Order: sequence, then C-alpha cells, then structure tokens
Amino acid sequence: MTEESAEKETRETEFVKQLREKEEQALDLQRRLSEMDQQLSEKNDEKQTLLRQLTEMEQRSREETAEIEMKEIGFHEQLRERELEMREIRQQLTEKEQQEENLRTQLRMQLGQQHEQLREREEQPANVRMQLEEQESLRTDFQHQFEEIEAENANLRQQVDNLQNKLGTQSHDWVISRDDIQLTGKSLGVGGWGEVFEGKYCGCFVAVKRIHEEINSPYNQSLFQREIDIASRCRHPCLLQFIGATNDEEIPFSSNVLLWRQDGQWRGKVSDYGSAKFEEQFMYMSIGPWCFAFSAPEVQRPANQTAKIDVYSFGVLLCEMCIQTFPDYQNREHQIALVTDRVLQDLVRQCLRSDPSEGPDITEIVSRLEQFNETL
Repeated sequence: MTEESAEKETRETEFVKQLREKEEQALDLQRRLSEMDQQLSEKNDEKQTLLRQLTEMEQRSREETAEIEMKEIGFHEQLRERELEMREIRQQLTEKEQQEENLRTQLRMQLGQQHEQLREREEQPANVRMQLEEQESLRTDFQHQFEEIEAENANLRQQVDNLQNKLGTQSHDWVISRDDIQLTGKSLGVGGWGEVFEGKYCGCFVAVKRIHEEINSPYNQSLFQREIDIASRCRHPCLLQFIGATNDEEIPFSSNVLLWRQDGQWRGKVSDYGSAKFEEQFMYMSIGPWCFAFSAPEVQRPANQTAKIDVYSFGVLLCEMCIQTFPDYQNREHQIALVTDRVLQDLVRQCLRSDPSEGPDITEIVSRLEQFNETL
C-alpha cells in the first residue's frame, strides 16, 4: 500500500512537472506568437508606407510626364511657327529676288535704250543743236508773254483797288438817322446775332435788331453790313421788309423769323435772309455766332458744307413752330415726335437727315408747303 502511494505520488509529481513544462511551452509559444504579430504589424506598416511612397512617386511621375508632354507640345508649336516664319521669309526672299531680277531687266532695257539714244544723238549733233536753239527761242517768247501778262495783271489790280476805294467812300442809301427811331422797350426775341426790340419809325411799328456785345467785332460787323446790303435790295411777301440801319452805338439794329398778323392769322416772315447763301454766290463759312441749336452737324466741318445746311436749319425752325418749344439738339427725336401733323412731321424728319444729300432742297420744300397749304 505504501509503495503504491509512493508510486502514485511520483507519477503525480512527474505529471505536474510535465504540465508545468507544457504551460511554459504554451507561454513561450504565446510570446513568440505576439512577437510575430508585432513583426507582422510592422511589416504591414512598412507595406503601407511603401505603397504611399509608390503612389506619390507615380503621381509625381504622371505630373512630370504631363509637364514634359506640354513642353513637347509647346516646342512642336514653336517649331511649326518657326517653320511658317521660315516659309514666309523664303517666300519674301523669292519675291525680292524676283523683283531684283525684274529691276535688273528693266535697267538693262533702259541702259540699252539710253545707249541707243546716245548713239542717235552722237550721230545727229546738228539736229540736237537745232532743237536746243528752238527751245531757247520758245523760252524767250514765253518770258516776254509772261512779262506782258504780269503787267496786265498789275494794271487790273490797280483798277480793282481804285474801284474798291471809290466804293468804300460812297455812303449807303439804307443809313437812317438815329433820331427817327423810337424804342418802346419791348423785347420781341433773342437770336444768335442779337436781340430784337419793338420800335417806331415814321409812325410805323418796326422790329429793331441789336448785335450782341460779345460778338460785336469788326469781322462780325462786316458780316452784318453784308446782310444789310442784301436785305436793302430784296422784296418778297415772305421776307420781312427792311427799312434801314444806323451806325449809332446806342441804337439796336434790325430775330431771324418774325410773325406778322394779317386778317386774324399769323404768318412767318424771314428777316435774316441777308446772310443766306444763294446757289450762284455760295460760300463756305466757319463756325459763326448763330444759335447752335439750329445749326446742321456739318456746319463744324467747312469742307463738307453745302446749301443743305439751310434745309437743316429750316427743319429745326419748322419743328419749333409746330411744338412751340425752343429746339434742343440733345432731345431732337423726342421733339420731332411731338409734331402732331404727320405731313409736317415727315417734312421735318427729311430736313433733319444726317446725310444732307438725302434731304430735300428748298424748291421741293416750298412745293410741299404749298400743297399742304391747299389742304387747309
């Protein structure tokens, strides 16, 4: 019994020892497994790092490839441009060479002709001397004729100066006395040249114009005197009758269009016709003191002026009379639309065309107004 117990204890001791060894082996295996897991994790991290680095390298490689491709495209484009430039230069060079060849040919031909002419002249020296003598004789004759014409021109200029001096000393038959004009103090209107007042002359009511002080220069006075000279010779039912003028600085002189009442109706009469342009005596004019609102656009370009500038001014005046509002060149289209009569509105539009050649002439305007008057 004792031996069995001892043997049993011995086996248990060995079993416990083996079990402890197994446990140690298991712990050792578990430790080794943990180490291997740690190594595997580190390897995975290294793998991810390598993959990330590989991705970055691929991205950089793609970007570098794209940049290289763009540079290649730019290089090829520059190369094509250079080839085109070279082709154009070659073409120009070819043309220049052709021109030079043509010039050489022309020079050879001209030299040949000159040599031929020189040979002919050398063969005919007598004819050349004769021609030179004839040319010298013609030059002498022309010189004599020129001197005679110069003498005649000097004589004519002297005659013109004498006539102008005589005309300058003559008094104008339209000059009237300052004492014969009485002013009522009533202003009838203001124009580009001056202001118009109501006055009395020999018991009759008259319109009296005075030049603005701002434009009262010797040049403008000469223009105004020209107007008076022409006005004193004109007679027409549609023209305001000119009576006279005075040189007194305190008296106003003879607005562009005045209204005259007859049988209960108002009729427009033109008073500024003295400075109008007739077809036979048309003159270009520079910017003057007239009202800009009535002036045609081409009045600022003297080289483009024609008689149609008066047609434009008449269209502005007709529009003003129809709407009874002073013209505004910045609001021209709106003012034209206010003309109620379609016939007159159409006439105004035609007179105010931007191209003067498309507008009517004065004869056509008069004819259309007469037809319009018959319909009233």
